[in-house]
Amino acid sequence: MLILILLFITINFVNAQLIIGNIDLKLKEDPLQKITYRKDIDRQKYIRQLLGTENSSEFQNQSVEYPGYDGWYNNIGKPELGAIDTPLLRRWPAAYDDGVYKLAGSKRPQPLVLSESLLKGDIGTKSSTGKNALMVFFEYINIEIPEGHRYRKQTGHTQMPVLRTRYDERTGHSPNNPRQQLNEITPFLDGGLIYGTTKAWSNYLRMYSNGKVDQNGLLAFSHGGKFPEYNTIRLPMANPPPPARHGLYTNRHYTEEVERFFKLGNPRGNENPFLLTFGIIWFRWHNAVAKELKKQNPSWSGEKIYNEARKWVIASQQQIVFYEWLPQWLGMDLPKYKKEDHKIVEDLRGNVFGPLEFSRRDLMALNIQRARDHGLPDYNTARKAYNLPKVTSVDHFKKVSFEIKNKFLELYKSFDDVDIWVGGILETEDGPGELFRTIIADQFERIRNGDRFWFENKNNGYNTLFFFIYYVYNDVTDVGEKDLPANVFKVPVSEDDININCTREQIVKEGNCSDFYGYSTPCFHADPITSSKVDDCSDPGTYDYFSNSEISFFVTFAVVVAILGCFWGFLYWKLHEIQRNFSNKHVDFTKSCSSDIGVAGNMYTDNFLMELNIEREIVSRITAKAVLNQAITKSGRQKKVEQFFRVVFSQAFNIAHSEDELLQIDSKVAKEVIYTELTIIEFAEALSMRPDSEFVKKIFNLVDMDKNGFISFREFIDMLVLFLKGTAEEKLKLMFDMYDINRTGQLKREDFANMLRSFMETVNADISDDELQSIVHSMMDQAQIANKESIDLVDFKNILGEFNDKFSYAELEFNVNSNDTSKKLHAGKSTIRSTFIGEVKQTMESLYADPNDLKSRVEGKNYFHYLTLREHRGLRRITGYGVSITRGAASAMMFTYSSMLLTMCKNTITILRDTALQYYIPFDSAFEMHKYIACWALFFTAIHIVGHGFNFYHIATQTSDDLTCLFRNNFHATHEIPKFHYWMWSTMTGVTSIVLTIITGIIFVCSIPIIRQKLYKYFALGHKLYPLFYILMFLHGSGRLIQEPFFHYFFLCPVFIFTIDKIFSTTRKTVEIPLLNVTLLPSNVTCLIFQKPQYFQYKSGQWVRISCPALSANEYHPFTLSSAPHESTLSVHIRSVGPWTHNIRNKLDPNNKEFKILPRMDLMENRTRIGINMTSPLWSQVALESLRLHQS
Repeated sequence: MLILILLFITINFVNAQLIIGNIDLKLKEDPLQKITYRKDIDRQKYIRQLLGTENSSEFQNQSVEYPGYDGWYNNIGKPELGAIDTPLLRRWPAAYDDGVYKLAGSKRPQPLVLSESLLKGDIGTKSSTGKNALMVFFEYINIEIPEGHRYRKQTGHTQMPVLRTRYDERTGHSPNNPRQQLNEITPFLDGGLIYGTTKAWSNYLRMYSNGKVDQNGLLAFSHGGKFPEYNTIRLPMANPPPPARHGLYTNRHYTEEVERFFKLGNPRGNENPFLLTFGIIWFRWHNAVAKELKKQNPSWSGEKIYNEARKWVIASQQQIVFYEWLPQWLGMDLPKYKKEDHKIVEDLRGNVFGPLEFSRRDLMALNIQRARDHGLPDYNTARKAYNLPKVTSVDHFKKVSFEIKNKFLELYKSFDDVDIWVGGILETEDGPGELFRTIIADQFERIRNGDRFWFENKNNGYNTLFFFIYYVYNDVTDVGEKDLPANVFKVPVSEDDININCTREQIVKEGNCSDFYGYSTPCFHADPITSSKVDDCSDPGTYDYFSNSEISFFVTFAVVVAILGCFWGFLYWKLHEIQRNFSNKHVDFTKSCSSDIGVAGNMYTDNFLMELNIEREIVSRITAKAVLNQAITKSGRQKKVEQFFRVVFSQAFNIAHSEDELLQIDSKVAKEVIYTELTIIEFAEALSMRPDSEFVKKIFNLVDMDKNGFISFREFIDMLVLFLKGTAEEKLKLMFDMYDINRTGQLKREDFANMLRSFMETVNADISDDELQSIVHSMMDQAQIANKESIDLVDFKNILGEFNDKFSYAELEFNVNSNDTSKKLHAGKSTIRSTFIGEVKQTMESLYADPNDLKSRVEGKNYFHYLTLREHRGLRRITGYGVSITRGAASAMMFTYSSMLLTMCKNTITILRDTALQYYIPFDSAFEMHKYIACWALFFTAIHIVGHGFNFYHIATQTSDDLTCLFRNNFHATHEIPKFHYWMWSTMTGVTSIVLTIITGIIFVCSIPIIRQKLYKYFALGHKLYPLFYILMFLHGSGRLIQEPFFHYFFLCPVFIFTIDKIFSTTRKTVEIPLLNVTLLPSNVTCLIFQKPQYFQYKSGQWVRISCPALSANEYHPFTLSSAPHESTLSVHIRSVGPWTHNIRNKLDPNNKEFKILPRMDLMENRTRIGINMTSPLWSQVALESLRLHQS
């Protein structure tokens, strides 16, 4: 009976004092004197009396402000007071143990011990003051279970779970800002339990199952208007599982369906027959008022009728609660209560229904724990807050037995540390005790005086003076004339108030009650229901919320892994198919013989440089593996040449190697290096020149001292030492000797001209014979030897005298490829300076922005937020560090995946490359940066996936009600128990996470170098999924499962730039042109010459994107045009550094004969210029200077 007190205890202590108006409180006037019983009642009379002024034309034309649903602006002075989801204000400062958020009363006895010891009572006690069930208006953190308690014996648990109350997230961070709980419903009597606390809920109450809203302002009804519409829309009505059927629900993993309920404004309205009856009574009363309004005002719209009916229903509710029920409840100037005591019946104390995980709970223990959760003060502090004297003796509790008093003193060591709920209950005498009575009266007075929509406010135009619930029952029910007493909140006091059938069947029996003044009066009760007349309550049951999730948990991850595994298996099979398509040559020897076998070089990527002689007596089959073990392949030869250069330069520059490097070279390898000899092709390759270059031929013949057609280790060392340590005169003599073929000490004019022509070749300058002779004449004339037909060494030095200082720094630049990485090895004193400049450049490139630092800061921000700032939130408590790690990884993912778009803005990068930013940002490394960011994105994605695997396991173990609180943006019916498969396969976040994981896996698998090289089509197709990927990223966050989406903060700027860049690219003109000539140049450079399309115009430095349909129709790559604008052809020089460039070089190699005729090429025009950085060696400078002299 005293459950109402809990509502007002928790609301009153934390509610604001509302602004007091000028309306007098008339608690002492007895309203029942106005009621007279009549046998014949006009059931519509009371509605017409209520709406007496509604039909006037003056009222119909006036503007009316209707009360809201959520409590906002009920108090015009402080509009937010009493509003839902706003902090509850306190009558007294919070009493948390730490002053911030920890439960109050940590040193007090356990709540279950207090309930069992002090508040235990039996069911079936009658009210001697004649109150019946209608007199009780009521609404409804882990708790330690003491040893020996039946909860511990029957469930095996050591704690009774209790969810802490929602609170304002802005509070609970310091003693100056302690935790403040939130208002779930308004404290005003504004019809919130009839119409709901939001307009949306109210609209659904008016909507039928077909989706149509009642046009006459009625609440949607069923069964001919007698009952509300069924909850087919699945409003989140409270749906506690009946403990008696606990086993059924745990086996099928869902409770009774919420659709069976009626739609009511009170979410708990279907919880028990009493609340359901009241909900239906108010539902019928609204519809009765609405019908009368429609009858009086047929021109009104359905919305107008609904709002007017709601206004009058609220007014009648306020009148009944405040002036009819409350005085009788508090006993103020009304007959006093008798036989009410501090004992709580077993139905409420130990057998209250609970959730599936704990089907029986102790309501008294919950109340005690809830007060501690709210940080309410102790009992004496609460009395002080209401100007009541402190209690210092158990004698204050007059109706408490001696045994209970002794137990009280044993449990509580001080009266200043008594729980407010226990103290308030124990002081109960003939009704609510002194503290609770004061709290309730004070709260109701402030509720009334702070509500400007109160029915007694003359500005609201109400005509309700004395209206009673008796009128409501007579209007909305079909009860007989003697089925209801005049005072429905009390039992009958006369036989005239009782239906004769009840007395005839001895259902109601006469007894004694006391009136307000203590005089004994007759009253009539039905026999009380005692514990001997009811079945025993079922024992508490438990439930594992992860049950039925085991299979879906395994299958979900298995499906993702299987899909990615099958895709990888498919690509692996395609790779083997490519290798199997090569024709195999089978050699069968039936006799002993010796044969030379030449194996084709295109069987593998590495071409064979040598033929292998194999001698066998009987050989039936030669495996490729056996051949490769003994064959010298191109890659093997390249490795050996690289070792050759490393050793040569170590000797020449006295480079000290580490112990690990020395251990990698055994005696056999060292011997092979010393005896390695370079061919002219390898020598020219190292100099990045063509083997048929005149300069290469001359210097090769000069270095080849023994004239065997190879350069030995010693010969190469001698040449290198000369360039390293030789003087300018020695280097000039070397150049003289290069062209003094007959070693006569004389160079003819023809030999000198050939030397200059070879210099011109190094800078790709074309010059005619006449121009060359003119240059020779000019240079010899400047040296005053124009008439000589031959020159000696002295004349040679005079001609090149102005370059004498530069010869001191003359160097040869060797370009040695090692594992596809170009390493420039300089022979000269400028080596140290170049190395230093390179290190400085790398340092400057790393200073402008450290990607690791940016990603770590983005990840660390959210990690710290969820680790520390949300440490005490439910999800953080459930998942531990998991949610902190996954949210940090998610932020890093959003940053990395968005940044990857910027690295693919090729046109933008090309434009910025010509600006001053090129000195601070390495735009040329955009592709490498793209791969670098992608690797980090994959790393954070893996953390995010694995972390959420653990997180969703923890989530799937939580109660459905708790998850509703944690994920307030996610809706599920109250009878459903969300399992792991629900979160993964029935939510936007879950479904998109699975698809995103698969797409991410496909993209990254297709990015593996061997896939990109051998199966470029699948690489391209995989990367075409990026639009879908980013769309799903948006949808993934739009589920708002954990937090508000903010991916757009990272994504909008990059995607805007990327989109503009893409639009710019699509405007480029694409034409198909024939390939005229192909030249394979040293250093893996391929020169392609195209026919220049008609009307094609460009400037030097522009680049184009080309594609070879014979290789891959949709694969375009950018290359700089090396031809001049005035030339009739277009040319590009392509260096083989990637799969496509390697492939096109091999395909166009004349020796491979892949194409009988050169294939056609697709060219996509681009009008953006790029800069070219060129460095010329000494002989190039000589050639260019010669041209300058000729032009002058």
